[in-house]
Amino acid sequence: MLLYCLRSRGVDTFEDLCSLLVADKLNSNLYGRPLKYVLSLEGEEWFAPEKVATLSDIYINSRSGHGSKKVIKQAKVTTAMTSTG
Repeated sequence: MLLYCLRSRGVDTFEDLCSLLVADKLNSNLYGRPLKYVLSLEGEEWFAPEKVATLSDIYINSRSGHGSKKVIKQAKVTTAMTSTG
C-alpha cells in the first residue's frame, strides 16, 4: 500500500520521500486562502518544500493590507504549537 502511494506521487528516491514528507507537513500547517492557492497550483503533482514556502510567502505578501496580518499571526501560532508538541 505504501509503495503504491509513493509511486502514484512520483517518489522514486529517499530524497524524494524526504521532500514529500516536508512538503506535506508544510501544507498541513497552511490554512485558508494560502493553502487553497498552493493546492490550486499543485494540481495533481506535488511541489518541493521550497516551492510551497515560496508560493505561500508570495500569496501572503501580495495581499498585504487585506487581512495578511491576521494570516501571519495565525501562522505563527500554528508553527509555535507544532514545534512545541
